This record gives sequence, C-alpha cells and structure tokens, in this order.
Amino acid sequence: MAGVLRLARVLRKCGVESSKDLRVERSVDTLIVRAPGLEDSEAAAARVAAGKHLLETVLERPLIVQTVPGVPKIVELPKREETIQAAASD
Repeated sequence: MAGVLRLARVLRKCGVESSKDLRVERSVDTLIVRAPGLEDSEAAAARVAAGKHLLETVLERPLIVQTVPGVPKIVELPKREETIQAAASD
C-alpha cells in the first residue's frame, strides 16, 4: 500500500491531476502505467523513478510509467461572428 501511495503522490507532483484516466497494462514481465498529463522532463523522470522504486521492489517486476496526451477539459465553441454569418447565409 505504501508503494502505491508513494507513486500516486509523485504522479500528482508531476502534473497528473486525476487517476480517472490512469491506465495500467500488464505484460509478461512488466507493468506499464499510462499517466495523462505527466510532465515530460528530466526532473519528473527522476521523481517518478524514486517514487516507483518501493512498488517495483514489492511487486518484483519493473514498472514503466509513460506519459500520454491528456484529454482537454474545455471545448472551444465557435465564435459568435461565425454563428451569425452561418445563420445569415442560410
């Protein structure tokens, strides 16, 4: 449990806002964690490496943490001018 909490805390510090879209895949000899919003930097990689170490030790298998593009929370609406012009041309 401590390993999971440590990894969760590190992911939060590295830009992962929610566990909602977090995905874990199991391969033959590794676990792959796909984390949307994870910063792609050397500092974040060092933090994640330190944060996942305990969990890797307990699971006795490597843990690969990958960043994936996040889903945008805001949907851009058409500008008011475009809506008026489209209605006028109909």
